[in-house]
Amino acid sequence: MKKTFFSGLLFMCYLFGYGQSTYVVTNDTRATNDAPAAFKSKFSVDFKESTVIGAPGGTPYTTLLTVAPWSDYSGGKNHQLAFNDDGLFYRVGSHTSSTWEAWRRIVTPDANGNVGIGTTTPTDKLSVNGRIRAKEIKIESANWPDFVFAKDYKLPSLQQTEQHILANGHLPGIPSAAEVAKDGIELGDMNKKLLQKIEELTLYLIEIKKENEKQGEQIKSLSDSNKQLFTELKEIKTKP
Repeated sequence: MKKTFFSGLLFMCYLFGYGQSTYVVTNDTRATNDAPAAFKSKFSVDFKESTVIGAPGGTPYTTLLTVAPWSDYSGGKNHQLAFNDDGLFYRVGSHTSSTWEAWRRIVTPDANGNVGIGTTTPTDKLSVNGRIRAKEIKIESANWPDFVFAKDYKLPSLQQTEQHILANGHLPGIPSAAEVAKDGIELGDMNKKLLQKIEELTLYLIEIKKENEKQGEQIKSLSDSNKQLFTELKEIKTKP
């Protein structure tokens, strides 16, 4: 239904914009907020006070476009578009209802091709001022840190890492709390850095395990030597 509605809207905009003698009169009904049931088989353009129709944004006036495709449910719900300086908004209402559903912003890119949700000044292809909830996010990233496992990779010593932490208060290669508070983080880049630290930590653990095994062998050798020495001393004491 939405696809049909917007296709029809584009056709009417073309007709009204390029027709030789076709005009749509804007009705000054600024003080009224007609219910969906008031519109049947009608296309209407109205000048409204934003607060009267509850249009989002801070501008005082809104141009309201109403499309009622039919006089009953067979044509779907009635639709309204609100145009003001804060953006383009959309709501629907059933033919028999006395109230409209909530306004929803129609998200469109700005002159730079950036889209904003919860913000009117997007600085990236998608800027969101608020929480994002998703079942899955896929990030394409190059230079995945498998280089940590290369033979020529110089693994920092634990002493070097400790010195960096004492001097700077954060891990090497990881932004500080102040930097994150100021600039945020790039999710893909941060995942790479965290994985690099996990891989380095894995190498540390492997190295520690080898050292522990070596120490265990040395302890066992010392223990065997002590047992042998104890046996020899015992034999010496038992000799007449």
